[in-house]
Amino acid sequence: MPSAAAQLKRPERSASFASLPDAGQPRAKRQERAPAEPQAEFDHAAPLLPPLGLETKTAFFRRLGARLRRDLFSVAHDFKQDGLYVYKRPVRSGQGTERGALLAAAGSVFHHAVLYVKHGDELTALEFGPANGMDITENMLSEAPAGPVLLRPAPQPDPACLPMLHVDLPVHALQDAVVQQALAFAQAQPYHALRQNCICFADFIARVLTGGVLKGAPLIFDLLVGMVPAADPPLLQLLSLFQLSWHDVCDGGRLLRAFLQQHPGAVLQPPAGAAAGGKAVGSILLESEDGIQASFILPPVQQPTDSSGSDDMHFGSVGAEPGATSAGASLAAASASVASNLASLASTGDSRTPRGGVRGLPARPPRGRPANRC
Repeated sequence: MPSAAAQLKRPERSASFASLPDAGQPRAKRQERAPAEPQAEFDHAAPLLPPLGLETKTAFFRRLGARLRRDLFSVAHDFKQDGLYVYKRPVRSGQGTERGALLAAAGSVFHHAVLYVKHGDELTALEFGPANGMDITENMLSEAPAGPVLLRPAPQPDPACLPMLHVDLPVHALQDAVVQQALAFAQAQPYHALRQNCICFADFIARVLTGGVLKGAPLIFDLLVGMVPAADPPLLQLLSLFQLSWHDVCDGGRLLRAFLQQHPGAVLQPPAGAAAGGKAVGSILLESEDGIQASFILPPVQQPTDSSGSDDMHFGSVGAEPGATSAGASLAAASASVASNLASLASTGDSRTPRGGVRGLPARPPRGRPANRC
């Protein structure tokens, strides 16, 4: 039996050990949900809505839909209003239907993302992709130099891939210093299909344009205009080999954090005039999670009958997506091919190949003219 002196000298748990839940305590009672941190709304690089551990896309989007301020967004088939538009379409690549089927298995979440900024008669497209003009590299794990990110004249969206999402928030002029710095920063970054892609760029540049107010713009598109399948494709589990989740592939926070570190003098603040209607205070796209009232949640945006998305909202069948297949041969072959590629690179401990790994891809039609994009 230990002496009283020995009991007095019993060491305290270390901070890291003390933070672990008690193994003997029931899981449901180990830890209550942490309250929302007020300072998070001023962290411009934080996610719009952090995903929960092992949360499926469907569960995430339902949680987002319950809190999103829908009055700030509207479905658009054209550029009648000035401001910011989010547009997505199926990815085009040298792998043809197999690659399209693979990415379409995630609904519109992994579609190619483009931002449009309209000011008067001037329309500008902001798009990030490999320098060869395709939407994605042949090897999804390779880096490649980026092509031009600012396109003027802007290529028009294909009517078959509408609608777009119009964002009712003031945006900085493209000539503003912080926007010019952000575009130059993005232009200098290598493209990577998983870590630094068109979706990350769209989220990043939307945050800059709105001074940090608009976060997760591509995901908001998926909720209100696009489509999310009822179940996650099994291939998404392979992202964990590279310590990534589906949300990481879509989040521009890492790009924004790197930009602010490289430009410590850059200040993100809402544009002049954004204070009207209370739109200037941090990230105000979400209602408070404490005591949500039904009266504060506006009804879903009505989908037009000629939309390329699902008429009954965004958790429908993937078969409605352009270029998508069910559990057919194309998706199975593409999944097996990419799974083999991922597993091979994971076993060697190398998640990237030398830059410029874009061999054999056909050239994209010139960006300045309309093209058949679906």
